[in-house]
Amino acid sequence: MQLQLDIQQGQIGMDIRPNTFQIQQSLPAMELKPNQPAVLLDIQLAQVQINQREQFDQLGLRYPLSMAKHYASKGQNKLLQGISRRVKEGRMLADIHKPVSVAKLTADRGLVNRTKQLTLEALPRTRPDINFVTADPKLELRQGNINGSFRPGHLTVDSAIGQVQVYLKQKPHVRIYAGKAIDFMV
Repeated sequence: MQLQLDIQQGQIGMDIRPNTFQIQQSLPAMELKPNQPAVLLDIQLAQVQINQREQFDQLGLRYPLSMAKHYASKGQNKLLQGISRRVKEGRMLADIHKPVSVAKLTADRGLVNRTKQLTLEALPRTRPDINFVTADPKLELRQGNINGSFRPGHLTVDSAIGQVQVYLKQKPHVRIYAGKAIDFMV
């Protein structure tokens, strides 16, 4: 008699998923933009105004228009004096009752111009007008400030509880094979 036992043991399987725990952190961010304060100071220097027109006139130094008028009147006077002198000399030469020679007329003309006069004088006689023009300083203050932005940080926590799953991986069984003749008598 032949008896064959084939035994297969059962197997239990386990799926284990461990606990997971994750922390994600983003840092806070701060941004500052300062605007600097400013002091603006505008200072104008004092101006000195000197009017010397009267002193220049006393010295004979005139502005172009007044100088032109002065010399025009002076030239006109000299012209009239020259014309009257020539008329006088012409009349003297034309008068035949009083004989006058040309040499005497030219000699008389030279004597008239030879006398000179010298005058000493301290010029200018008056002081120039001096004025001081001042201006107050201008002050401007610009206030500074700080523009800022703040973004808080975030903390993200993600967790999953672990699981254990038990299942039957292989079923247990017993097989018994018996040969041709089995005696069931014990």
